[in-house]
Amino acid sequence: MITDADDMDAGGDGSEQGRSLPARLYRGILSSPVIAGLVFGVIILVAGLLVFSGSHPTNVKQPDPLVVTVSAETPAAAPAGVKPATLSDNSAPSTQVPVVAEAALLVTDVGLSRRISEAVIRQLPTETSIAISPYATNAAATIAAYKSAGNDVWLQIAVRSTTAGVDAGPLALSAGLANNENQNYLQQQINTAGGGFVGLYIPSDADITGDADHWKAMALDLIGKNLMILDATPTKVATELYIPQRESHISAYLKADVVIPGDQGPDALKAGLSGAMPIILREREAIVVINRPTTLAITMVADWLKTLRNQGISLVPASRFTGLKP
Repeated sequence: MITDADDMDAGGDGSEQGRSLPARLYRGILSSPVIAGLVFGVIILVAGLLVFSGSHPTNVKQPDPLVVTVSAETPAAAPAGVKPATLSDNSAPSTQVPVVAEAALLVTDVGLSRRISEAVIRQLPTETSIAISPYATNAAATIAAYKSAGNDVWLQIAVRSTTAGVDAGPLALSAGLANNENQNYLQQQINTAGGGFVGLYIPSDADITGDADHWKAMALDLIGKNLMILDATPTKVATELYIPQRESHISAYLKADVVIPGDQGPDALKAGLSGAMPIILREREAIVVINRPTTLAITMVADWLKTLRNQGISLVPASRFTGLKP
């Protein structure tokens, strides 16, 4: 039933056919709330899409994805069974400190204790110099093992001590023996070691250098056989050897600059290591000897070595300071 109001509203002719198509659609939509809701929802959705697409044009180039590259300085993992270098980089600081001095560290009496030997090869870098005792268990194999690891290996000669009560063993050299006796004992020590070492280390308490002429003759003979000498005693016998091929004199006789007991407790060792630093910086080329180390001493020395690079000090093998080729 159509009322007069509806008729007037529709156009005044009182019939549905008199209305235009848009008017009839509009009337149908309004008469059904469900249809009206759907239509308005569609209108709102279309309007929203038009606004969104207008604010994000498709012809704008998006930024390339971030590419992460691995620097050439990224360290590779060490192969299984290979001892990683712990100081080849000398614990390089974040801000590189220029190298102003070189230091060699020599650890003595290696091979007499398995615990010490294992601590040395496990904790100290390959730049460390090693003095092997001729009385070491299988000295030749011990020397070969350290040499294979890349260490600078020296033979620590057995020699009578200037300290009373110290037994230097059956092959000990002594200033009180005849020249031929010392030569014989020294050759036995060298034979026991089996070669493979760069030179001889003379302990700080050795009495052999007291007879300057006797010791100089022996030293020159050893240098002539391409063996270096590293002397930690208070005295030094200056020795040079003329090399015709080079037409020059070379020195293969080294002197230890600092000798630190490794068996007198952590406080004494810490003081000795601290005192060595200014000596190294002053001398520019210095050799530090750690005598009779304990396992604790090895750990402390390893920590100290990590501080050298931050002081501008590079750790090098002791043989670097000689004129002979290792």
